[in-house]
Amino acid sequence: MGISLVAIGDEVLYGYTVNSNAAYLATQLLSRGVFPVRHVVVPDVLEDIEQAVRQELQAGRDVITIGGLGPTVDDLTRQAVCRLFHCPLIPSELVLNDLKQRYGEGFPTISDQSLQPEGATIFLNHVGTAPGLVLEDNSLFHGARLFVMPGPPDELHDIASQILPSYFAGEAVPTSIFRLQSLAEHDIDPMLRKLHQQFPKLRIGIYPSYGLVRVHLSGDGVEEASRILSSAFKRFLLTDASLEEAVLRLLRERGWTIATA
Repeated sequence: MGISLVAIGDEVLYGYTVNSNAAYLATQLLSRGVFPVRHVVVPDVLEDIEQAVRQELQAGRDVITIGGLGPTVDDLTRQAVCRLFHCPLIPSELVLNDLKQRYGEGFPTISDQSLQPEGATIFLNHVGTAPGLVLEDNSLFHGARLFVMPGPPDELHDIASQILPSYFAGEAVPTSIFRLQSLAEHDIDPMLRKLHQQFPKLRIGIYPSYGLVRVHLSGDGVEEASRILSSAFKRFLLTDASLEEAVLRLLRERGWTIATA
């Protein structure tokens, strides 16, 4: 069924903060054989958080929430989790002792950050204060799990490095990326449509940019489809990561330099 990412926070919804966390998690999940199926962003509103997460869990999908775990007035993810799983917030000795050891007993937010949903599996945050959580209840959400991660990227990376290997151990989704020069989308699309008909489970993406079109193939049939595409567009394939890198490589090979005025 794939997995859904739910980012929580007005700052993401209104564009004040770019959602780099979703991009990071998506690539990490693909490397473990899991397709993200949806990215959702919701405001710092308790009912909206609960509704968005519930919808994904009820669809039988795993969910990763991002953000809203801090000690301030706009951090409401833990409360939403408790509503979803019908559990209270209770003090966690594991989190409490960790925070006391790292920040001292007088740290002002220790009591708040040690409150965690009862029954959650806790992953300590080695960068900040809010731990990661995993909750699962088949009587409420059959076949779906909730993974709760903090919003600051360094903290999310720390928690993800603990949770993802523990729960997602699949092989990377097979993927091929083609960079085609001197072509437009309409030059490539007919061949991609044929590939789609021949390999119905193949995921195909075409992404144009100035002077270059990238084609991504992933999933079932990628190996054979890649051979067909390579053969059809052999003259236009760019092996370098960009046109700029191709120019630089050719200059070095020929011992040439560029001068501008």
